[in-house]
Amino acid sequence: MATIRTYILILLLTLLCPALLRAGDKKAVASGSMFCLVLKQDGSLWAFGANDRGQLGDGTTQFRRKPVKVLDHVMDMSAGSYFSMALLEDGTLWTWGGTFCGELGDGTNTPRLRPQKIMDGISSIDAGHGHALAVGNDGTLWAWGWNYYGQLGDGTAVDRNMPVRVMTGVRQVSAGHNWSAAVKTDGSLWVWGDDFISGYTGGPRLPVKVKMLDGVRQVSAGQDHILVVMADGRLMAWGENRYGQLGTGTTDRQHTPVKIMDGVDEACAGSNYSLVRRNDGSLWGWGENNGGQLGIGNLDDQLCPVRIAAKVGDFAAGGLVSLWITPAGELKITGNITGD
Repeated sequence: MATIRTYILILLLTLLCPALLRAGDKKAVASGSMFCLVLKQDGSLWAFGANDRGQLGDGTTQFRRKPVKVLDHVMDMSAGSYFSMALLEDGTLWTWGGTFCGELGDGTNTPRLRPQKIMDGISSIDAGHGHALAVGNDGTLWAWGWNYYGQLGDGTAVDRNMPVRVMTGVRQVSAGHNWSAAVKTDGSLWVWGDDFISGYTGGPRLPVKVKMLDGVRQVSAGQDHILVVMADGRLMAWGENRYGQLGTGTTDRQHTPVKIMDGVDEACAGSNYSLVRRNDGSLWGWGENNGGQLGIGNLDDQLCPVRIAAKVGDFAAGGLVSLWITPAGELKITGNITGD
């Protein structure tokens, strides 16, 4: 029954958005709680799925079975739990969707059904559960939104509905559920927020350096776990592991980094599962699979890495939905986007 249900979910998603699935012009993907964003090669941004808080940006709160066009001239995008972000080619940052703690960064706690401009001069972005991060062209990191655990890194536990400056010299960032991580230009890794990830009781409200790791290429923050790709392609992980999201073969928590595999090009941490693309282009996954998000034909959690696809382009892990782009530019989707 598990296998049949997984294939039904995949078939449902295929029927929901045939145009995006078949046209070979996909560039990048992002997965939110129960919705998806797809960036085409022409710079147009499309969205489908849950929309109860305006996270699709089409001016409504209607669930969209078919993709709707949101913006043009988009360079990058990111999906939070109930809100979205887009970085345009001119360096402007736009946000839309639900907000409880100021995660849209517009100075209010008012939901927005359509994209609104927030900042200029931005080079990269990432959306977490209820907070957002943006890196400026000068390497300055800005944060806003939910801050109960100190996940903004401004030294407080006060929610911010406008961007606050956190640190400088940043190359890449990742926003988790209640914590954040950043890679600086010197390859050092910094974390703040959740005490389980940082190892500091109560959680640091300012960024702290992970001393045992140098030469970091990329970081990805999950709900309660972290994936780190080193310059030499080693994948390191630590944090919560009750679903096997670390890929160690057990469900034991890890308080310090452990090596998972070699030859990794990029990693993406979902809520309680992980996806990585290896140097040969193959896609691997492990962890929670109750919605079929691993795309392996069943709903069984995986404690060790399993191969999902032979070769992929961009890919994304979210709550219960995973997406990836084939070498031909087609969109593949697996998981449960309906919540049923």
